[in-house]
Amino acid sequence: MKLLSIILFLIIAVSILVVALLINPDQINNHFFWITVGWLIFLSGLNWFASTFMFIGASKSNSNSRIFGIIPSLNILVFIYSLISASLLISTWYLNDFGMFPNSHLILQVILFAIVASISVLMLIAAKASQINNINVTLSKDELLLRLKAIQSIDNLNEEKNILIKELIELIKYSIPHLSQLNSKDNYEKLANLFNNKNIQNNDDLGIEEIQNAVFLAKNC
Repeated sequence: MKLLSIILFLIIAVSILVVALLINPDQINNHFFWITVGWLIFLSGLNWFASTFMFIGASKSNSNSRIFGIIPSLNILVFIYSLISASLLISTWYLNDFGMFPNSHLILQVILFAIVASISVLMLIAAKASQINNINVTLSKDELLLRLKAIQSIDNLNEEKNILIKELIELIKYSIPHLSQLNSKDNYEKLANLFNNKNIQNNDDLGIEEIQNAVFLAKNC
C-alpha cells in the first residue's frame, strides 16, 4: 500500500514537471522557473502526505485513536492552503515577467505556511491529548455488564442475589471510572475474574458471599 502511494506521488510530481516544461519551454534556464516548479511539487507532496501517507499510518493505529478523525479537516486545510499558495506563486511569477519574486510575496508565503503549519500541529496535539489508551483487562466494563445481566435473567435467582447483582450493575455503570483511570486495576481484575472463570447458569452456581465480595471490589476500583 505504501509503495502504491509513493508511486502516486511520483506520477503527480512528474506530471507537474512535464506540464510546466511544455507550457514554458523557454524558461528552462531560468532558476526562478525551477523554484516555482519545485514549490508546486512540494505543495503536491503536502497534499499527498495528508491524504495518503497519514491515512495509512492512522489505519494501523488502535480503534481509540483520534488521529484518524482529524485527517479530513487536515486534508481540507492543506488543500486550501496549496491552492492559495500556488495561485500566488504562479500569478506573481508571471506578473514579474518570470523574474525574481518580490519580498512582499515571500513574506506572504512564509506567513501562510506558518499559519497552516501551526494549525496542523495544534490539531495533532489536540487529537493526541484526547486519545484514550487501550487497557489490557480480562473483561471490559461492557463485557462484565453483559455477564451480570445474563445472571440477572436466571429464572430461579433468589431475591437477595438479584438485589445485589442490580447494585453491582449500578456500581459498574456509574461508579467505576474509565479503565484507563482506575484507582485499583488489581481490584477490577479480581472483580472481572469472579465472573469470567465461572459458568453461571442457575441460582446455586453463585454464592451470596461472592456477590458481596464483587460489590466490595466494585466500590474500590
